[in-house]
Amino acid sequence: MKKKLTFALVFFMFVATVSQSANTVTPTLNITSPDSQNLKVNGVTIDGIINYEEYKYRVVISHHYPWLVLYYTIVRSTIYIGLSAQGVGWVSMGYGGYNKMEDYDIITGGFDSATNTSYIYDAYTIGKVVPPVDAVHNYNEFAATERPDIGYTYLEFSRELNTGDTDHDKVLIPGKPMYAIFALQTTSDDIGVIHDMAEREYLFVFYGPPAAPENLTATATRNQVMLNWSAPLGDGGYPIANYTVFRSEDNGQTFTAIATTNDTYFVDTTVTTGVIYQYKVTATNSEGESGDSNIAITLPLGDITPPQSVTSTSGSFAVNLSWSYPQDDGGIPVVQYNIYRSQTSGGPYTLIGSNTSVLGFTDTSAINGFTYYYVVTALNKYNESAYSSEVVANPVGEPTSPLNIEAINGDNTATLNWTEPISDGGYPITHYNVYRSQAPGGPYTFIGTNTSTTGFFDTGVVNGQTYYYVVTAVNSFGESAYSDEQRLLIANTPLAPTNLNGTFGNQQVILTWNSADGRGFEVTNYTVYRKDPGASAYVAIATVNTTSFTDTGLVNGQTYRYVVTAHSIVGESPYSAFFEVTPATVPAIPENLTITLRNSKVMLSWSKPADNGGFPVLYYNIYRSEGSADNFALYDYTYGKSYLDSKADFGKTYYYRVTAMNTIGESAPSEAVSIFPASSPSSPQNLRAVLSDGSIVLEWDAPSDDGGSPVVYYRIYRSTVENGIYVNVGVSENLSYVDDFIRVGATYYYMVTAVNIAGESSYSPEISIQYVTPPATPTELVALASEELVTLAWVSTSEDHSPATHFEVYRAANGSDEFTLVGTTNKTYFIDRDVQINVTYSYYVVAVNDYGKSDPSTIVEATPGDVSVSIPPDLLEQAGESEYPNELNTDVISATAAIFSVIGVIAVALRQLKAVFFP
Repeated sequence: MKKKLTFALVFFMFVATVSQSANTVTPTLNITSPDSQNLKVNGVTIDGIINYEEYKYRVVISHHYPWLVLYYTIVRSTIYIGLSAQGVGWVSMGYGGYNKMEDYDIITGGFDSATNTSYIYDAYTIGKVVPPVDAVHNYNEFAATERPDIGYTYLEFSRELNTGDTDHDKVLIPGKPMYAIFALQTTSDDIGVIHDMAEREYLFVFYGPPAAPENLTATATRNQVMLNWSAPLGDGGYPIANYTVFRSEDNGQTFTAIATTNDTYFVDTTVTTGVIYQYKVTATNSEGESGDSNIAITLPLGDITPPQSVTSTSGSFAVNLSWSYPQDDGGIPVVQYNIYRSQTSGGPYTLIGSNTSVLGFTDTSAINGFTYYYVVTALNKYNESAYSSEVVANPVGEPTSPLNIEAINGDNTATLNWTEPISDGGYPITHYNVYRSQAPGGPYTFIGTNTSTTGFFDTGVVNGQTYYYVVTAVNSFGESAYSDEQRLLIANTPLAPTNLNGTFGNQQVILTWNSADGRGFEVTNYTVYRKDPGASAYVAIATVNTTSFTDTGLVNGQTYRYVVTAHSIVGESPYSAFFEVTPATVPAIPENLTITLRNSKVMLSWSKPADNGGFPVLYYNIYRSEGSADNFALYDYTYGKSYLDSKADFGKTYYYRVTAMNTIGESAPSEAVSIFPASSPSSPQNLRAVLSDGSIVLEWDAPSDDGGSPVVYYRIYRSTVENGIYVNVGVSENLSYVDDFIRVGATYYYMVTAVNIAGESSYSPEISIQYVTPPATPTELVALASEELVTLAWVSTSEDHSPATHFEVYRAANGSDEFTLVGTTNKTYFIDRDVQINVTYSYYVVAVNDYGKSDPSTIVEATPGDVSVSIPPDLLEQAGESEYPNELNTDVISATAAIFSVIGVIAVALRQLKAVFFP
């Protein structure tokens, strides 16, 4: 008794001690590793004696005095635990908590030397308070012994991994980490004595067979059952090798293993239609087999076929259907038939009724004059068949009743209006009969007929009396049933409410008005109508019995129009005068406030508020705080969505907030942003330049100091004079730049700067490079042949190219395409003396400088032995462009003469030209 009475005190001290340690020391990560050295599986005997080979796993909990060792073995769904404690007293362990002693499942036990018996307590904690004793003891068996001779206490017990007690017991999941705590008393078996050792919270793992598979489901068809399940919550610390599927055909009395699989699904194709099957699944790893999953029950069934021989017979407001039993009921008797109807052949169909015993059905909801299409399905206990074949029916007879009867009172008069029936019954409507009574539900008296319109004027009524009206429709078949009854009090409705007014707020309007005159009848309530922006009509939004109403959920900035009516027993008044109002509030907070440095100044940017409160934002207030985010003061305002603070000093931290203002007021402030202004970077390093494909390519290295803010881009400066005036020719975000805007032969000087949010660096050291190219291709090549030599002349230009230093002349003979170098010259002409008579030679010329060679000129030909001139085609075209067709183009002659005057053969050349142009 003493142990039970003092249990709460002991564990209060136990919890306080462990919790205090947990508050100051981080829980040790102690995921235990299996230790199977010389241990025996499935050999546990709960006798209070722990043999070294009795358990599968052993974990040393305390590596200092007093020693505490945990032993355990898991066999399917049962765990066997042994605790060996150094000292004669008691030992305790808890598991499954989650934070500083909260929600732990605790077992405490030992050996009572006074009574010579074992004792055990099952408890759980509910926080840093006394852990109450569990009223339901969910351990299977226990035993404890004391060995005073060697100074040890032993406790053994077993329990299910999942006891089913969700209020007090933790589910132990093999292989899944959980927190555990341990404590022991080494000098007394009285648990009223506070413990002298407590291990802090451990992240602990029980190893062994896996937990049971989860969420087993079974889905049956005619010939098979599809099983699906989820992997266990814990794999026992070892990979799952396979799953075993068990099946029972005797309501769960016996289960037989039918399959082993590595998947989390299985298709059982050995089933029989109409037999109820139960299934369960286990998981297996290298340590053994898990407990059973949940049991899934299913019944394989066949497909039920539709009813046969469906027929229909039409009557007035009725259709009679009949059918015969399905050809196949799926193995289970039909329990019900469902009747479906549509007004379109082929559906879609709507369920209109069911029949559980008779092979027939009467549709009394059919309306005369309409065509209907019917199908029927059969149902057994589990399935519904497909639709039967479709049948059609056309009921005809009297019309349906007139609709929407409306009665309007006047001065000793009543005006009735209605709309046509849904159906004329299949025959044209000839007239309408009007009936009246002074009692609800009749009896009604015929008061008139209308043959042309859907209305009637009754002058046989008296003010202050209440009347009840019904109307019927008549065709050649007969008269319809009465319409819905319309009640009418011959009296005046209330006057409209007056002085409708209101005030607006955030997304709401508060309306007030004066009481209406009920004209002798009490005003019972008021209806508030609203016309939304862009709407064409008022819509009733509320009925109240006071002279005020608050309309909420509106859109700020939208204008709404309201009217109010009054109601009495007589009816509803006309609309009041309308009242227009625009709800609004202060804006929402400005969004996306960002801060950057621009030219050593602080730049703020933001987005407009998501909601302007109903009125446009007029301006924005800028609040600034220096050094902290606590002392903001109004600093300035701006009309735009950005602000440049030019008064921020380097070396200080600034905090900013922004608010929005409209005509209603000021928004809440945005989140604060801060900045520490930085300096500009140092200059780029190691600037260099190379020529590439007609461009100058610059490259450099990053600055040695970015000024405290990353380099955003680099500026490239160029001059055509050393130390001259530099012009910014481009920017680059990379460490290179290509300059395409250059002139042949020119020398360029370059410098580069780096730019960050604080500003621009100083110039890099100056470098220079000259842009040179290969020479231009020689043009206007001509050849003059005599008996002993061939004279060549051409034009050389340096436009867009570097000048040529000399020329190379190439020759081929008798139409060969193998040209060889025959000479070089620094002149624009060349005389080839190494020629033979009557041999035709082909020539081209190449210009050369230190940077390379030009492309070959056009090819010309000459044949020594007969004076001839070879002229380029473009010169011949120029000659043909003379405005006098029979005269030689004098410009061409002059140009050619100038060329050949150099070599002293002008007369021969002119004769040859004349022969060409004037044959």
